[in-house]
Amino acid sequence: VGSEMCIRDRYKVQDVEHTASIWERMAGLGTIVCYTGDTTHPKLLIEHIRNSKAIKEFILKESEEARLKRRTVNMLDIGSGEVEDIDDLQ
Repeated sequence: VGSEMCIRDRYKVQDVEHTASIWERMAGLGTIVCYTGDTTHPKLLIEHIRNSKAIKEFILKESEEARLKRRTVNMLDIGSGEVEDIDDLQ
């Protein structure tokens, strides 16, 4: 059930990060951190896996395609300040 949910909801992945400790690098492994829009599990760790860089890129590509297919747009508040009126943008 968990993997089914992951496949179905891949549009919720907002960002993916790759890390590798020195021990992981020596063993040819890495860890992937997926940051999602899911409220119950906003961070998913996939630890100690082979081909972690390629898998990270695959997850990014698939999540972007899923967002485009659903026409879902990620909007992040980067602290640009408040705009009260559209005329304030000019």
